[in-house]
Amino acid sequence: MKRALIDGRSCRDKQTLHQQLKDQLIFPDYYGKNLDALYDMLSTTQEEIEIGFLNREELHGNLGSYADALLATLQEAAANNPFLHLSDGTTPAEKVGSQAESENQSEHEL
Repeated sequence: MKRALIDGRSCRDKQTLHQQLKDQLIFPDYYGKNLDALYDMLSTTQEEIEIGFLNREELHGNLGSYADALLATLQEAAANNPFLHLSDGTTPAEKVGSQAESENQSEHEL
């Protein structure tokens, strides 16, 4: 399984974020380093991948709304590809963000 741990403290811009992903997940040189390219890579992989986060608040502070768009992209890719798993950086394969919140709300409604 490939793993990436995105540290919001060190991701001060989009380029650094995408370089971390490229390096940790061993993306090919043609990886476009944008959210569309990230979605394409993650939604079509046939290899187990786990992506986690450290310092998510700092990631949002550094990247603003792009951090929200990143999380939405990752959640959409994970919803469409069973090989992709998201974690909070401390607990493997734990769902993060609004996807986990919606699932928790659905469970409480039952």
